[in-house]
Amino acid sequence: MARRSSMTRRHSLQTLGAAALLPLLPAAPARADMGPPRTDLITVLYRRENADAPSRLDPSVAAATRALEAEFLKQGLRVLQPDARSYQLFDAAPAVIVTFAPDAGFSLVFSLYGNVRPRPGSDMVMAEVHLEARAFVGRSILAAETGMGRMAATITAQTREFGERRSLELAAERAAADLAGRIGSQLKALTPDRLVALMQAPPPLVQGAKPVQLPAEPPPPRPDTPMAPPRRKHALLVGVSDYSALRQRQPDWSVNDLKGVRDDVANMGQALRGMGFDGGDVTVLLDAQATSGSVRRELMKLAARSTEDDLVLIAMSCHGGDKDLCPSGFGLPVLSDFIGPDDPNALDFWQLQSLVANLPARRVVLIVDTCHSGGVAKLMPSCVITADGVQAGKGKASPEPAALAAAAQANAALATRHIAILAASKPEELSLEDPPNGGLFTSRLLRALSATKGQQPLEQVFVEHVEPEVVATSKPLCKRIGECQVQTPMFAYAGRGNMIRL
Repeated sequence: MARRSSMTRRHSLQTLGAAALLPLLPAAPARADMGPPRTDLITVLYRRENADAPSRLDPSVAAATRALEAEFLKQGLRVLQPDARSYQLFDAAPAVIVTFAPDAGFSLVFSLYGNVRPRPGSDMVMAEVHLEARAFVGRSILAAETGMGRMAATITAQTREFGERRSLELAAERAAADLAGRIGSQLKALTPDRLVALMQAPPPLVQGAKPVQLPAEPPPPRPDTPMAPPRRKHALLVGVSDYSALRQRQPDWSVNDLKGVRDDVANMGQALRGMGFDGGDVTVLLDAQATSGSVRRELMKLAARSTEDDLVLIAMSCHGGDKDLCPSGFGLPVLSDFIGPDDPNALDFWQLQSLVANLPARRVVLIVDTCHSGGVAKLMPSCVITADGVQAGKGKASPEPAALAAAAQANAALATRHIAILAASKPEELSLEDPPNGGLFTSRLLRALSATKGQQPLEQVFVEHVEPEVVATSKPLCKRIGECQVQTPMFAYAGRGNMIRL
């Protein structure tokens, strides 16, 4: 949010993520002339499958990581570890996006499950550790494997804590040796032709630490298969039109009101009711009601009353702040209680992602009509596996529907959440008002949904109707105000979010 009079509504955000979210950003396509990936390196990455799983600092996880490194070194491989920033992201949220650069070599993503069971009638315990892992060559899944390790120990009341911890560490080391042996034998069996084929396959998106689906399980649905109607539809509509309170708090800021936001919220509510949203399941927070605290509370209420078979839609229409206005660097929606840069109470897009990730509903739609809203679709927390290891990132490329479709199809067995993000503009662009229609992006989206009667998947609605209309209409608007060139909406999804129908 710039400190100038021409705060022309909404800029682009930076997407969910998926907290959970979820992987949205594919790596750049591999080039046919790149040759096979490095075969003397392997990146080893631990990620927690859920909040209850042991952290990377747990002694059993540390023991497994060290043992894997030692075993791969015996096989003649050099082991690369993630950088500190990447592990900070994984520590904060298990659902960080993992993508693969075209030059990614061998890599292993694993999770750990451990327990200690007493042996009845004795003073002995049995520690058991399972390492669930996926091995990758370049950006392709080579194998899903499980390493197992057991260790018995005799303990007393005085040595119980130490004995259980040490037995888990030793069991983890045995599980690591078992896993490294299984993966190493498959890596050694790769031929040069097979290496090239794996490298050029569509890039996968790592959505969790669960193993890939086994052949005996039913096949996943085709990416273009219609989704069953949701059990119930919920919506949270957030809009700020009146910024007089912010101008009073920040008299040196010339922040204009957004007259079209009221139209956006009213029109969105009317359109949703026409698409089967019950009025009691649509919550509206407008102007003074639209505070960071109220949005957090309503999302927590949604988490309590929605189920996995439901659909949740969240729409935000307001000014947007760029990365410099919040500590997370992810940008934020400028809500009615915003007090200025580094506002400790402000709900930024990083926090919004985490709250959305906690919703039990498997279908979530996020619509953001603010300036800098493409950031929602581009700044999901992500880590990229490259030939140099793992580096943290915030999405360096716009999601491209064809590449995302190929990735989602390759990983259909891993997808448990379906999320669609529609953002009004790219991060560097303005999001425009279009009087008397409200926001340019929201008005064209609602027109398209009305014309298609909610029967077309969101990706089709966006590609065929919303994007071309907004781009074409924005050019003369930008020319007239002299502050922009074009407004380009963005669409991103995880799982089968592209197939969601409203």
